[in-house]
Order: sequence, then structure tokens, then C-alpha cells
Amino acid sequence: MNSKSSFQPAGLIRVLACILYDAMLVFALLFVSTLAFLLIPEGIRDTDPYIQAGKVAWYFAICYLYFSWFWLRSGQTPGMRAWHTYLTDCEGHLVNRSASVKRFWAALLSWLLAGSGYVWMVFDRDRRSLHDRLSGTCLVVKKPETKKKP
Repeated sequence: MNSKSSFQPAGLIRVLACILYDAMLVFALLFVSTLAFLLIPEGIRDTDPYIQAGKVAWYFAICYLYFSWFWLRSGQTPGMRAWHTYLTDCEGHLVNRSASVKRFWAALLSWLLAGSGYVWMVFDRDRRSLHDRLSGTCLVVKKPETKKKP
């Protein structure tokens, strides 16, 4: 995947489509992961501040593991795979663990800024989001192969 010439930057609409696809999978995963908390008695589960903080940490951990596992393994989450989109460093290689961590937390920041980190893509000369800039990553689309007629 280090041949940069066969890739072009992903646009905002494509990125939003990837997000929608992955959001459905993450929500299903979070729904199932909530079962672990159902084992805790209801009175404690709903009132203990440590349990509440543990839930939040648990949900962030599940989300981080989902995204980082796919990003580090193949550069594509299932949503990205459906839209032929890859996460790379700016040289066209798979991201490393450090970039994965930075991108996850910077993407959260992009959402907390009312999604403006994604709107950044529209004005960026390289069509990179705010969290791509902060983490040194790029979302790219593989150009379709052109078949030569004999």
C-alpha cells in the first residue's frame, strides 16, 4: 500500500458514509458489551460513581479497540472497506500504534467541536480532517483500475 500514486484523498461525503456504517457496528458492539454491567446488582450499578466511571472507561476502551484493531491490521474498518477507503500515514504506509492513539482521541475532539473537525476537510488543500492533521494520517481512496482494451 505504499504506492501513493494509485490513491487519492477521500472526500467528506465518503468519510461520512464510512462513519455511518461503522457507527452501526460500534453501537451494536457497545450494546453487547453492556451485558457485562448487567451482572452487577442494579442498586450498585446505577448509583456507585466508580461503576459509572468504569462504564464510561469501558465504552471508550471498546471503541478504541474496534478502530485501532482494524486500522493497525489492514488500514480499514468494515465501513472503510465498504467504501474502498484506507487509513495511511502520509507516506502511504499503514499507521503505527502511536498514530492510531492520536487519531482516535483527535477524532473525539473533532466530534466535540460539533463536527467541525470533519468540515475542516472541505477547506483543507489535501482534504484532510483536523484529526488527520493532528495525528499525521490520511484517508485515501484507491483509484479504480482502468482496464486496457486489447
